[in-house]
Parts: sequence; C-alpha cells; structure tokens
Amino acid sequence: MTLAEEYRLSEYEELGLLRDTEDIYIMRNTIDGTICVKKQVPIALKNIYYFLKFQQNSYIPRIYECIEKGEILIVIEEYLPGKNLEEVLKERCFTEHEAVVIAIQLCQALEPLHSANPPIICRDLKAANIMLAGKDRVKVVDFDISREYQEGMTHDTKMMGTEGYAAPEQFGFRQTDARTDIYAIGVLLNYMVIHKFPLEEIAAGNLGMIIRRCIEMNPDDRFQNVWELEKELFKYQGVESNVVSKSGLEKREYKRSFLLPGFRSGKIWKKSVSVMGYVFLAAVCFKMELSTEERVLTQGMERLEQIIIFLAMLVFIALLFDYREIRAFLPVLNSEKRWCRIMGFALAGPILFVAAAFVCAILEMLLF
Repeated sequence: MTLAEEYRLSEYEELGLLRDTEDIYIMRNTIDGTICVKKQVPIALKNIYYFLKFQQNSYIPRIYECIEKGEILIVIEEYLPGKNLEEVLKERCFTEHEAVVIAIQLCQALEPLHSANPPIICRDLKAANIMLAGKDRVKVVDFDISREYQEGMTHDTKMMGTEGYAAPEQFGFRQTDARTDIYAIGVLLNYMVIHKFPLEEIAAGNLGMIIRRCIEMNPDDRFQNVWELEKELFKYQGVESNVVSKSGLEKREYKRSFLLPGFRSGKIWKKSVSVMGYVFLAAVCFKMELSTEERVLTQGMERLEQIIIFLAMLVFIALLFDYREIRAFLPVLNSEKRWCRIMGFALAGPILFVAAAFVCAILEMLLF
C-alpha cells in the first residue's frame, strides 16, 4: 500500500458491521459524508474490481476505491439501503411482468462484463446478491467468486457457486462462461414467479419455455449470450428489439429506446394521448406573453425564452416517466419511500421553472 493509498483510506471512518455475520463494514467519507461499504477480497480479483471501478454500470454499485494490501484487495463501494431480492421474495411472489423486467435488467448488468476482454463471469447470480434500489431497479452486489474466462481451459480451477442457482459446469464438468450466468437468470426467473427452483417445478406457458432454455444441462442448448436472452424477454413483453453485431460483439439497439414517453410501448392509444399532450404543452408555452411594460423583449428573444420553458417542461416529463432511467441519478425521485418521491416531484417542477427563468435572465444580460 502506497502512502497516497493510505491517505485515501484514512478519509473513511468506520461506522460498524454491515451485518453481524459478515466482515463487511459501513464507512463514511469524512470529506463529503458519503456512506459506503468496505470489504476485503482476494488480490486475485483485482482485475475484476478495477474493471468495475472504471467501467461504470448503473446496475452495479459504484466502486470508489480499490487498494492493494499484500494478498488482499480493499474495496470501498457504494452503500445500497433497502432489501435484497431474497428478502422481498420471502414476502411475496412477483408477477410475470415484474420478474421479466428484473431479468432484463440483469441481462443489461451483465452485458459489459460479458463483453470485457477477457469476459467476466459472475458465477453467483442469486436473489441474495441482487438489491432492489428503488422502484423496478436492481443492482448486482457481489462479485467475490467471479472469474475471467480463459480461452482453452476445459474446466474451472475451483468449483464455486450457490446450490440451486449454480449451473452444472460449476461443479467441474467444463469451464464456466457467459451461459453460466444465463442459467442463473433462468433459475431466478422461475423462483420469482412460483417460489420454486426449476428442479422442483417450472413455470407454465411461454415464460416457462424461456426458463427451460436458460437452464438446459448442455450450455450449447441455452441462450448463447445475454443479448439473445434479452431480445427474447422483450419479445415476451411485446416490445420489439433489434440486436446487431458490432466489432464481433452483439450490441443492443432498441428501436424505441430514445423515443419520448408515450411512444415507447408502441400502443396506438398511448401515442394518441401523448401527441395531444405534447401539442397542448407546446401551445401553452408558445402562447405565453413574456413581455411586460417594464420588460420589453424582441420577438426573437421572447420565442427563445418560450423554447427554454418548453424544454424545462419536457425535462419534467422525462423525470416523471423515468425517460432513459434518468431518475437513477436522482435518489429522491428513486426512493423506496412514496412520500419522498411525491415531495421530490412536487419540488422538481418549480425548480425546473426557476432554472429556466435563470437561464432566460442570463441570456437577456448577454444579448442586450
């Protein structure tokens, strides 16, 4: 550990154990007050944790520090309050729609890992390692038995995994790869819907068919990558997707991913209501009289300010409907507490309007 690393580590104050049975500590950054988590992992995992640190993923906790100390790696990462998926599943089953939404997010969490060079395999994708951070938002929190795929190996050097979730190849039959994580997603899908592992019973219908393919004994018979599985899950939800190949890697390009709220589902009635709503909003904004006796604006300046106000209202709509998952960057709007979300939205509108007025005032100062 270098002097600089010791200094960085000294900026964190230990608050206590995260759980009584784990050697994981809750920490506080004494500089900015950020609450985080400290744990120690084998130094062999350093490439994986450095990758997670520098390749940020909204479905994985942010890694603040990776500090090498002999044969261990000290990791300080984002603290995630709330319940994990296992705790929630003790209270209720999920609907098929809810389960598929979570499975899609797990695919998206794994995409950058499986695309890494070499690919990173999670190997322990289970309910206890998945946090529900806000409404319909998941985060994968444990990569302590992850490994890098090694070309040419016939099997893993160590047999690791959680019984029930682990694919057959995790018990020494062959090397684990991306399809190992796909097996675990299939198990999770089944457990979320009917509270049973596939060995006990498999969900019925089309979802059951997807699960069966995920958990095939032979990895060659499963979905071959998370993009393929994700496409099938979107198809199950009735949403079209287009998966293309780029630089030898399949990348997602969803036809509706950048469409405005109201147009992403493809339903005619939602499109019609949205068109009327956006037209009404534009009419209100562009009919606003911004000139007064004390404040006379040119026609061009008035139209520019109307556009700014219109854009501010579009941002509010984006927040309201979580466009491109924008609320993930605003904890208040993504809180599990309903009152907190309501207060956040109640304040968001006025704040955006004031921000628009401030921008308009700056422009007037610059242009007049």
